[in-house]
Amino acid sequence: MTARIALQIWHLTDATCGECTLADLAEFTGASRETCRSIAAARGWTNRYRRSARGAATSAGSNLIQEADDRLGAPGGMVQW
Repeated sequence: MTARIALQIWHLTDATCGECTLADLAEFTGASRETCRSIAAARGWTNRYRRSARGAATSAGSNLIQEADDRLGAPGGMVQW
């Protein structure tokens, strides 16, 4: 089973040129993030996928983007502050 997951990790990271996250690997393989991380680390592949941003700064940035999108979508297409 580990070999199958490793093959799937290699395939996804190769097909996306590394533009996938640990969450993407877990979803693709059906294994947990921890399993995917362990398999990738054991094979020296931790540089084959990108790290996802986490934390309060990311959440705040996402909220600001959503707020700007909402305001840009207001009637007349004008930003209404």
